[in-house]
Amino acid sequence: MAKDWYDIENAEEIIYVSKSELKRDMDELKDLGAELIDMPAKKRAKITLDDETLEAIALGIKIRNKREAFRRHLQFVGRLLRNKDVEQIRKDMLRIQESHLLAAQHSTNLEKLRDELISEGDSAIQTLLQQHEDLDRSRLRQLVRQANKEKAKDPEKPSKSAQQLFSYLKEAIPFEL
Repeated sequence: MAKDWYDIENAEEIIYVSKSELKRDMDELKDLGAELIDMPAKKRAKITLDDETLEAIALGIKIRNKREAFRRHLQFVGRLLRNKDVEQIRKDMLRIQESHLLAAQHSTNLEKLRDELISEGDSAIQTLLQQHEDLDRSRLRQLVRQANKEKAKDPEKPSKSAQQLFSYLKEAIPFEL
């Protein structure tokens, strides 16, 4: 039997990538580089980038007004990003862009915690102290008692102590990005 010129069982799978697809990928990397250059320095510092990429971004910021030089530099930044963990960079950027939503969610969670503390009392305080040992037990109990008294006097009126309790929780349990 003659040996087949193409052995299907032992052949490696060849993945063909078109030139257009390569260009689209490179354009995405250039766009990512442009976003990194346009991003405020405070936010950019929260993204894990190596020194070479940070230097390229710093240079991009300096030459932003020089149209052709900036275009060529974006191509260079795109080539640098080709060898980096782009998915992690995108995740970091998304996390930073959605930080206001996370901060609002943190605030909502603190409001729920405050309401739970006011309604359940000492058992909820004990549970909270097990999670956050640095909180002041006596201050929590005092604010909860005052909030309950104010709520009993006038249930329609927002309690000043409940607002103070929320402020204390917000200060003691800060939002972390």
